[in-house]
Amino acid sequence: MPAARSFLFLGVVALSAGACASGHTIDYHSTVPTVSWHGSGAVALVVVDQRPEIVDGRRHSNWVGNSRGGFGNPFEVTTADGQSLSANLTQVMKRGLEKAGISVPLAVPASGAEPELVRQLAAAHASRAVVVKIAKWKSDSLVLTSLRYELFANVTDDQGRLLGQSRTSGDEVMNENIYGVKDDLSRVYARAVDALLNAPPFVRAMQPDPQPRSSAAARAAEPAAPR
Repeated sequence: MPAARSFLFLGVVALSAGACASGHTIDYHSTVPTVSWHGSGAVALVVVDQRPEIVDGRRHSNWVGNSRGGFGNPFEVTTADGQSLSANLTQVMKRGLEKAGISVPLAVPASGAEPELVRQLAAAHASRAVVVKIAKWKSDSLVLTSLRYELFANVTDDQGRLLGQSRTSGDEVMNENIYGVKDDLSRVYARAVDALLNAPPFVRAMQPDPQPRSSAAARAAEPAAPR
């Protein structure tokens, strides 16, 4: 009987731990990026979720990691607003670009293969496209919490030519379980977005093209012929 009571007690503890591990969410939608530059013009924005778990349908698009119960069994952690991670990142990237003075008339979250944007640029009156790819984003929490992520941002012109790109990645360990790291996960996310937006190749690609000079101005700038 004592052994049976011990087994029952451990089962109750594991079930209780499992209940505590389920239902957790992370705020990935309210981030306000920090931008260190200013631009102008309009861009079309698309954020594509290419995480293998999303592409093959193993996880819903709002999945962002796991919180583990007493036996290590995983429970899904999702976005706080219930929207897909690509929709959250679309909102945040749009917010950052507009903060930098860029108009974003077209902002599209997607998953799987990168959509065709060139056709939509003319309708959006945008001369550039920003395509953000979520290659990896997953937290895993039991006693400690790990976070692995990898994000890319490509800037192309209206012909699809690459103008610049940025990338950020990380493999971090936080010394608390899911209860203590929710704000930390949001801060790492904000830092990752800032890294994409402020990378020098990305910033250079977002600057407006120099205006062509008039023929008269060009002739005036030419050196005088020797006499």
